[in-house]
Formats: sequence, structure tokens, C-alpha cells
Amino acid sequence: FEALEPRSSPNEYLAAPVDAAPLFNDTAKRIVAPTYPVSAEELRTSFENALAKRQPFNGDFWAKPVQEDSDAFASRFVYVERTPLFRFPDVVNVQFLEVGNGTSTLILHSASVYGLDDL
Repeated sequence: FEALEPRSSPNEYLAAPVDAAPLFNDTAKRIVAPTYPVSAEELRTSFENALAKRQPFNGDFWAKPVQEDSDAFASRFVYVERTPLFRFPDVVNVQFLEVGNGTSTLILHSASVYGLDDL
């Protein structure tokens, strides 16, 4: 996320700690991610459970996560969420971070693959 910059299209959003993704300076498409009272692994499990609840009547709504191979990205995952009707993909990159004392946060960037907005 260190090199992530805002795209010219409006169909993306970033939730991250203040000091993360320093080049992403579009405040209209960014919020500060909260700190959660759980470990990063528990946060990931909760995140994936929330995605699993969004399954449509005909199979998975989201792709299984792809974990980066490098140790530097050990807690970074890529998910693909799809719209219900046309199944347009939105790519969601998430990194789950330990904050300390049993708390965690995340860096989450979501971006549509097609189109310019969500009608």
C-alpha cells in the first residue's frame, strides 16, 4: 500500500490508519480505519465471515482469498466481490495489522474493475 495512489475514476475507496498509504491523498475516497479489540487473525476471520454471509442464492459471492507469498505481505489478502445481477468484480485488497495489546486494524482498498460509479 506504500505506492498506492488514487485513480482518476471515483469507484474506489480506502480505509487505513493515518500513516498508511501515504500517497493516497484523496480525502473524498479515504477514511481512517478503526482499531478493533481483537487480534489480526480474529479480525480476518470476522471479515471473511461477513463476506460469506453475502452469498447469493447461486453460489459464492466472493472468491477465496489469495495470500501474497512474500513474508512482507504475510497478512495481506486479495478478495473479489461480485455484484449480484451481472457479477461485475470489485477487487478488495486487505492487510490485517496487529496494533498491540490484543488489538488490530486493517488497510482495506476496494476498487471496481468496470464502470465509473455504483448506480
